[in-house]
Amino acid sequence: MATMATERTLRIITIALFIPALVLCVASGIKTEKTKQGWMGSRPPVSYFGTVPAFLSALTSAVVLYANRSKSLRLGDDARAKTQRAVMLVIDVILAAGYIALLVPLWILDAGIVRWNGVAAMLLAYATMPLLINLYVAA
Repeated sequence: MATMATERTLRIITIALFIPALVLCVASGIKTEKTKQGWMGSRPPVSYFGTVPAFLSALTSAVVLYANRSKSLRLGDDARAKTQRAVMLVIDVILAAGYIALLVPLWILDAGIVRWNGVAAMLLAYATMPLLINLYVAA
């Protein structure tokens, strides 16, 4: 179980990674869309959807940091603290499942599109890094 200082550090990292994840996922989606040239029909690249779990992770982390800051001003009830930890466990498991549900199709579908384009493949690889770090934090 993580200490409060470790949890706070991991939550700050999650918030800080939202901007790089947003920029890299959108840029990768644009480059992949330009690369596909009719491949896979009109389906948008999966990398665009990487912004959704990244935003939800950042939002959840901001709420947790705010709640812990205001809670530290007063002594909390033990039952309330256990309930809050249980809720955060459920939210983190849902976020981790969301990251896995996004990353696997991203690696399969978008990697198939950019296979012969080195720039698009490298951008796709860089776009997955903030998502993988957030998956590690949520799991």
